[in-house]
Amino acid sequence: MKNRKNKRKIKLSTIAARSALCIFTALILLAAFILGGVAVINYGPSKTARDLFVVSMLETSAAKFLATWYFSDEEIESIKNENSIIEEDGASDPSLIQINKGGNKEPAKTDYYFPYDDKGEPAVTDEPVYLETASEETKPEDTPENRREPIEIIEVKGASYSGYLMKVADPSRLFVGVCGDYGQDSAGKNIKQIAASYNATAAINAGGFEDENGQGTGGIPLGLVISRGELLYGKPSEKYSVIGFNNDNVLIVGTMTAREAVEAGIRDAVSFGPVLIMNGKASSVKGAGSGVNPRTAIGQCADGTVLLLVIDGRQAASLGATYADLIDIMLEHGAVNAANLDGGTSSGMYYNGKLVNRGLFYRGLPTCFIVQ
Repeated sequence: MKNRKNKRKIKLSTIAARSALCIFTALILLAAFILGGVAVINYGPSKTARDLFVVSMLETSAAKFLATWYFSDEEIESIKNENSIIEEDGASDPSLIQINKGGNKEPAKTDYYFPYDDKGEPAVTDEPVYLETASEETKPEDTPENRREPIEIIEVKGASYSGYLMKVADPSRLFVGVCGDYGQDSAGKNIKQIAASYNATAAINAGGFEDENGQGTGGIPLGLVISRGELLYGKPSEKYSVIGFNNDNVLIVGTMTAREAVEAGIRDAVSFGPVLIMNGKASSVKGAGSGVNPRTAIGQCADGTVLLLVIDGRQAASLGATYADLIDIMLEHGAVNAANLDGGTSSGMYYNGKLVNRGLFYRGLPTCFIVQ
């Protein structure tokens, strides 16, 4: 009996060892296949394919090595210079945006308002009740303050991407929401958590954060953070990329110090970039730009309508978008100013309690653009 038990133990241990060896061998072969395929792209005959792959990988947090293992620092810098975006200097001109404030005309039969709850507060909904069909019992006084412009979400598609564009007619509804305190011991919150903390109707991810080797927690923003008129992060005398709204609800994009931003009446802003469109003029994109990746961008039309764009990426159904793709989408929908926000696995769009896009996963973030 003892011999049989020993034989069984030997057989089980042998099977386990062989299984582990098979798995290990399969992983080695898979890694060799992937690295071999990457080598073919990087050293193959197509410079266009190489550049697109390299700049796409350089934008990732954890997969940069698929580019940096194969090329020297000088070669990487040369590829980046040949595939980049040339931004306009300075900051956007707010006078080019003339926000349609409404309320100066008699309401049409097709005008709408949004239901209020029993405490007199706007209900959390974006389903309008039309004045033509509303009952007298449920209809509040028809004033501009009691009306709220709707949100429209449309699907956008291109050769390598799919995503969603949210149009917010009233820019006063947007501000920068934050995860909480910032610092080494702090962590960001995902887009649903930040949105829920503000009882938001909608949200997209906003500014970047420190993310060495893809291990960042979202607790340390890159650049400045201004929320509801208060400078929460950034040094007053340091220059930053500024993407945000002033007190007149105009989207401002460009470069300025934190002090200049506050003095210019910037009420809500983050840092990222590059600027895609400034004062109606698109930035110039060289080569592949920064490659194909998940993207988030924000823009504003001449009438004040805000454009919030999220593109899925690194998936079979949507590889991602280039900067040139973002510019084309923004121009098509009338953007006068637009800027790129943090992308990759940060890219997310939230609406009425649900995530709209299909991101790979949703990371902890320091900031979101909130739609109240």
